[in-house]
Amino acid sequence: DGPTALMETTTSENIFSEDESRMISVWLSTSATAKAPVLRRIVEESQGIHCSQQQLERATQVCWAIHRQLRPRNVQLPTGDLADKLLLQVDTRASDAARKLKIVIALIKAHAVLHQYQRESDANGNLIASSTDIEAALRILESLRRAELLAKQEAAQYRLAEAWAGFHHEPFEASQLAAHCSVDPKTANRWLKRWVSDGMAELKAEAKGQLGAKYGLTTAAAATVELGAAA
Repeated sequence: DGPTALMETTTSENIFSEDESRMISVWLSTSATAKAPVLRRIVEESQGIHCSQQQLERATQVCWAIHRQLRPRNVQLPTGDLADKLLLQVDTRASDAARKLKIVIALIKAHAVLHQYQRESDANGNLIASSTDIEAALRILESLRRAELLAKQEAAQYRLAEAWAGFHHEPFEASQLAAHCSVDPKTANRWLKRWVSDGMAELKAEAKGQLGAKYGLTTAAAATVELGAAA
């Protein structure tokens, strides 16, 4: 019961765990057969209105109340030591350093606007962001980093469980893993390289081409899958 949605990521195998904690989620293969019943359910749920007039009016009142209370304000960022603290959150060597810095600044400004009645203003009427706004933004960033790391670990464990269920003790090639998990063979080969380096898989038979080599899962993989199932 409840609203159904289909989410497909284009740049990652997972979404933030913090987002996924707000829903009951089921992993699907990329095949049309797996997607069809979900899409059919979405069509069925789209018939008619799914909230009462009273609920709609209440939501409208809350939204308007927020708009009346919070005014669009320009925000003056702090300088000096606090500005240096911001730069520490960004890897200046990375090609996307400027984009990430803008995200941090946007978080600080948003926090200041949300707390605009507790902030001072300068002579031009700009809100002055405080150290509290910076600390809040940094906490949010750290939370997102932890969530991203956890989501990647969960995705890797899920893929390992898929491989374990499909092959168990039997040697297999990257192409077989790709077909079993509905991914590109190069993606499967990348997983296998990572699993070998982590001790989850071992090379059973070499081949001229990388995709022709045979691999086997180790006892460490079995323990990881069992721990994941228990969790």
